[in-house]
Amino acid sequence: MGYAEGDDAALVTDNVTLPTTAAGDVAVSWSSDKPEVISAAGAVVRPAAGEPDAAVVLTATLTKGEATDKKTFAVVVKSMTIEDRTALRQAIDAAQALLDGAVEGANPGQYPAGSKAALQAAVAAAEAAYGNSAATAQQLDDALASLASAADAFKKAVITQGPVIVPDPATPTPTPTQTPKPTPTPADGNKVVTTFNDEDLKRLSGDLVLSAAKDATRVLLPIRAADLTGNKPIRIQFNAISIELPAEVLSEAQSSAAGQPTDKTRIALEAAPVSQARAEPIQNAGLLNRAAVQVVGQMYEFSLSVTTEGNEAKKISEFAKPLTLRFALEGAVNPDLTGVYFIGGQNELQYAGGKIENNVITAQVRHFSTYAVLEINKRFNDVSESNWASPAIKSLAAKQIVNGTTETEYTPNRSVSRAEFAALLTRSLGLQSTGSNPFNDVKSDAWYADAVTAVYEAGIVTGRDPQTFEPAKTITRQEAAVMLMRAYAFQSGSRDVPAAGTVFSDQANISAWAQDAVSQASALGLLKGKGANVFMPQTSLTRAEAAQIVYALLNS
Repeated sequence: MGYAEGDDAALVTDNVTLPTTAAGDVAVSWSSDKPEVISAAGAVVRPAAGEPDAAVVLTATLTKGEATDKKTFAVVVKSMTIEDRTALRQAIDAAQALLDGAVEGANPGQYPAGSKAALQAAVAAAEAAYGNSAATAQQLDDALASLASAADAFKKAVITQGPVIVPDPATPTPTPTQTPKPTPTPADGNKVVTTFNDEDLKRLSGDLVLSAAKDATRVLLPIRAADLTGNKPIRIQFNAISIELPAEVLSEAQSSAAGQPTDKTRIALEAAPVSQARAEPIQNAGLLNRAAVQVVGQMYEFSLSVTTEGNEAKKISEFAKPLTLRFALEGAVNPDLTGVYFIGGQNELQYAGGKIENNVITAQVRHFSTYAVLEINKRFNDVSESNWASPAIKSLAAKQIVNGTTETEYTPNRSVSRAEFAALLTRSLGLQSTGSNPFNDVKSDAWYADAVTAVYEAGIVTGRDPQTFEPAKTITRQEAAVMLMRAYAFQSGSRDVPAAGTVFSDQANISAWAQDAVSQASALGLLKGKGANVFMPQTSLTRAEAAQIVYALLNS
């Protein structure tokens, strides 16, 4: 018998293939002890969410002439999980809200006659899939994709220009009155700008904080800001955000203005709110990737430039030293799933950081563009909400530290290779390689080459020997413990850790070189046994376990 991609006997989520012939002109017929779950043709109907998984025995009867034989196959059909339907429910609610607020007509902001009916039909089809307790994961995904496509088409149909009215030829066209000249406005148009002069900076002491005027989106600083503050960082406080400019960046701005008059040249810092309409395509893209994306607060377009008499002379987009962004949070958020993200031109997301303290989330960035605080809840079909590793997997997926093996599957029980674990630690610690790797079996063009080099340079891995890393070999639990404790020392800057932790019943099976690391990781709560007080040091580390220990490391 055959399984759908990602399925096996212990995890059936889709139809199975039941062949009717075998080699040697053998005819095969099938029967099922639970035909309502798996039919004799292989059609699978998963138990509804909340119901237990279904154990099914399939019997193959092999016949050749007068001879017959029987073989049985025991499989487990996984029940539908609640999270399978969460994204679809959110998409249905969002589409219905869009319909409720839409008006058909011919004026700007309205929708063409009949356009609501198409979206309403898509909502009805999605509701039918959502209400079908026997719907497969693929059927739910298809319904979600169809609804997202219909909603996108509906939004694009909105009328942006009013009807053109052609006057009756018999009616003389009135002579237009002369359009009055607009009242001159500052160079920044309607932007509220706060300007600080040399004396403002000289008066600063302690932590150097400058508060912009209410509703200001742009701040102008003296070009000599670094000199005036004694080469200290300056924090600019806007309404709900603040930006800390390192002295190195201020000096870079000053150097870029060499030859310009210092009394007329300024550093311009802008934090312009972005329209909330920009959030919709980001959230829709997330739903198609089975991730619920929620924009928390306001999105901002940041820029840093040097201006002379109001004319931009040079934009500074990349920073030698990171700038610190602080966003004030309103209301409760899930700290495991919330972070600061860079938003690219195609709505691609890049995690920038997300340390939350006193209801303020902080991230350091090395380039400017659009940033926002997002809460991202990524769902995998094979990781239920009740799975012991679910919180860790969701948190690391939101931080873009772990990915699924497919868009919808995480494969939590699959083993992890040494290269994969090195990449996991590299992403979690934000490591960057600076040289070439020393291992002969790590090719420079391999996807993991930079990650292996980075953890080697950080002292987290040493290889099997000075020239060999064995990237494709699965990593054992005791090897992971050693790398984990080196990563802990690198992150904390200290090797002062508890010497003794849990004494496992199979302690004698732990290699001498890993004994201390296993004890320390256990004492710190970074690594646990496999139940019944056993550690199983030679067992391969699974993807679920890898996520859990990295999650524990980041929260240590």
